[in-house]
Amino acid sequence: MSPEPLARRLRPLALAASLILAPRLAAAQQPAGADAGRQYFQYGRGFYEQRQYTEALDAFRRSADALPSPNTRLYVGRCLRELGRNAEAWFELERAAEEADGRGPSDARYARTADTARQESGALAERVAFVVIEPGAQVQGVTVAVNGRAFPLERMGRLYAVDPGAITVDASASGYAPFRTTATLAAGQQARVALTLVPAGMAGSMAPTSSAFTVLAVGDRGALPVAAVVAQPPQRSPWRAIGVTAMSLGLVAGAIGIYTGLRTSEIRADLDAACPRGCGPTPSYTVRSQVEEGESMARYTNILWGAGAALVVGGGIAFFASGGSAQELYTPTFARRARPRIAWSPYVDPTRGSVGLTGSF
Repeated sequence: MSPEPLARRLRPLALAASLILAPRLAAAQQPAGADAGRQYFQYGRGFYEQRQYTEALDAFRRSADALPSPNTRLYVGRCLRELGRNAEAWFELERAAEEADGRGPSDARYARTADTARQESGALAERVAFVVIEPGAQVQGVTVAVNGRAFPLERMGRLYAVDPGAITVDASASGYAPFRTTATLAAGQQARVALTLVPAGMAGSMAPTSSAFTVLAVGDRGALPVAAVVAQPPQRSPWRAIGVTAMSLGLVAGAIGIYTGLRTSEIRADLDAACPRGCGPTPSYTVRSQVEEGESMARYTNILWGAGAALVVGGGIAFFASGGSAQELYTPTFARRARPRIAWSPYVDPTRGSVGLTGSF
């Protein structure tokens, strides 16, 4: 075997070793492009199911950088939610819904993603506060920060989630006086911020920016509607129902097999009583009928016990290996961004101790 194919086969193992040695996935060499996106998504799912949310968040973000997808961003929001970073989680879930809508109605894979992301962001509405920043005038090169974090300018005039408590909004632009305003918001509250930048030479004659914050209550004029949560039961994996059904059928088959087994023993006892020394080469019609019935019962017993055992084992595997979570409305598959094509690559999942093949998605 030449060295080049051998090195190619060892690359997935080297990647797995780097994940084990560096839980934050800070390896020296990582795969690039769409393959990296797929692999990191698999790692993220493994970490997420093991409730290692910090590692899962890192993996999902790397996956999104290599292969952007609304489904990946949905998981980024879920990880942030589990880490208690509710404002960031709300923002990522909203972005996941918007990106899924942007993929167009022709792809049904993203329709469920959009609905789920909005419902899960709506479930966080009572844990966060909201600000709506409105610019007083268009200023080139303006930068805005909320509590020290960069504010995405595309959300001007739209809801933006913040953690409850003291809220500080800063803005700056070349040739303009710095802008700063503060307020305190409780969970569920909303405030509007009138962002007004004035030339540096006129700053002394303008009113202080402390009045730029207008705190609103629910239903106040000027408040923007927050997405409500539509109550619905979680959608669990259908494989659990299939597993329970298979195990039930297996137990029923086993019970019937017990009956046929007892019937076989009863027939054998009757034959032993009728022919203690053997029935000879020409047994009576009654004896022949009993022999045939006993053989049939024995055959049915073997079939029923074999099928019952297979159903119980298969059903148990389907039940315990399936997903399903009362916390999430559904678990989406990682939808592919590019045109479908046949492409397979090996992967190693250190969190589950498993290896396998991943296809294009």
